[in-house]
Amino acid sequence: MEPELQRNRPTPQRKPVYRPENKKNEPIRKHVDESAFEQKSFAQESSVIVGTCLIVSGFIGFVMTNFLGMHLTPAHNMILLVSGAALVAMGFKKEPVARKCAMIVGAFFAVIGVLGYVVGAPGIATTGNMQRDDFLWIVSPEVLEMGSRDHNIHLLTAAILLACSIMRFKRRKLQGL
Repeated sequence: MEPELQRNRPTPQRKPVYRPENKKNEPIRKHVDESAFEQKSFAQESSVIVGTCLIVSGFIGFVMTNFLGMHLTPAHNMILLVSGAALVAMGFKKEPVARKCAMIVGAFFAVIGVLGYVVGAPGIATTGNMQRDDFLWIVSPEVLEMGSRDHNIHLLTAAILLACSIMRFKRRKLQGL
């Protein structure tokens, strides 16, 4: 029946294959350890970075009311702190949440920046940078006043947030670095 050689040949033994526990029945990817990488989108990163800058400038505004030539009143500082805190908090959430928050805050700053140039009139501010400004928007005297530098910074912030929330690019980062 079987030739003598095949019958006396040792049977090959299979080596055990190590497979990590996979509770979700997801496919196991070879050659890349996905747990070592964390993907962050531009919306998430820009939310955290811009939000941190807003928080810092809000706190500095309590000490220096003319920081960067702006008109930082306590009301203006509180707006910066609240919007910055919202951006930072949502920047650590999932991508769609960070994207929506960046779009909403970016649109808010864009509207404020454009409205400042449309509604602003020549005048001298009563708080902050007390120089003549051609586009001074006095929302409430001595409570909330915004000048050209405020409008420029609002438009720059809006451009960064809106551009980064529109981009779909994700960067891979090593965790722990």
